[in-house]
Amino acid sequence: MADDDEDGFDIDPDMLARAERAVAALSDGYAAALGGEIAAMREALAGIAAGNDPGSAGMLFRRGHDMAGQGGSFGFPLLSRLGRALCDVLRARGTDFSAEDIALLRDYVEAAAAIADGAADGEALVAGLEARGRA
Repeated sequence: MADDDEDGFDIDPDMLARAERAVAALSDGYAAALGGEIAAMREALAGIAAGNDPGSAGMLFRRGHDMAGQGGSFGFPLLSRLGRALCDVLRARGTDFSAEDIALLRDYVEAAAAIADGAADGEALVAGLEARGRA
């Protein structure tokens, strides 16, 4: 294939279109799976709040970590940011959570649900939670 442009790369328009369709399909699948992810986050949070499940904090961390890594790739950059912030809070707090910590974690999970549903000003939600998490 001859190089006709200055950057040294020729991209086959058909191949690019196929790749874009594949990414769109993956994004749709991620959006559909978000409900299950958020349900799992709520379940982990319930275990933390009940104080009877030592694995719940780890489960919530893993879900937040996955969200941080996957959200931006599938068209949800605010979910990536939210997931990173949630993980930061969990790392900072350890496994001994106060009532205020649990309320903050709950707000993170509910913000994820609102952003996934498109029902909120995600930027404002994430910025507010990041500020609260650093306090």
